[in-house]
Amino acid sequence: MIGDRDGDVEGEVIKEIEEAVALTSGNNGVQLTMAFNYDSRREITRAARRTAERVRDGALSPEDITAGVFGTVLDPAGCRITIS
Repeated sequence: MIGDRDGDVEGEVIKEIEEAVALTSGNNGVQLTMAFNYDSRREITRAARRTAERVRDGALSPEDITAGVFGTVLDPAGCRITIS
């Protein structure tokens, strides 16, 4: 799942999503990525923070930041929840 489950999402909806994830976690067929409460600005902000943390930790230099590197920290690359 990409997007943000925090904030505007009711507890019952979160519970249903988590149950679906648990029930399908062992599947290995088709992968579905659900965009839920998606906001591109939030995604870019999260990706920028992840990149800044890597620079801070010495794992990446500012000169090495490319579109490809940045793409590895966007939500689809690091899905917090995967429904298979």
